[in-house]
Amino acid sequence: MWESRKKQIMKQTVLIIDNNIEQLDIMTKIALEVNENLEAYTVDSSAAAYELLMEVTIDVFIVDVVLNRDKPGDTSGMRLIEHIREIPKYMLTPVIFVTEESDPELYAYSELNCIGYIKKPFLKNEIKKVLKK
Repeated sequence: MWESRKKQIMKQTVLIIDNNIEQLDIMTKIALEVNENLEAYTVDSSAAAYELLMEVTIDVFIVDVVLNRDKPGDTSGMRLIEHIREIPKYMLTPVIFVTEESDPELYAYSELNCIGYIKKPFLKNEIKKVLKK
């Protein structure tokens, strides 16, 4: 006699890090449109992100390059990913950077294994395209 086993559907997780609450809400809604089974976490700082990713396994990171608008030339989002890449389970986790600048693009792709980026102001279809990738 065969036993029927239900396959547990493991939700994929995304951590969205941006200091702009409105943008966090927009990106979360769009991510859930792409995958309604997604577990979306949002934080507005590097410290909060680091604390969360140590408690919950994250499958995809969406990170604003500039997390501190008051600091000229800030790239704290990229610095956060540099630290995350030192954690073995996150060495190859997909990262999507959100940025107003295209300067960090080469660095993000070559050094941080970034799979894409979203340029601000972003369009809904751009976010969906990168998330589907």
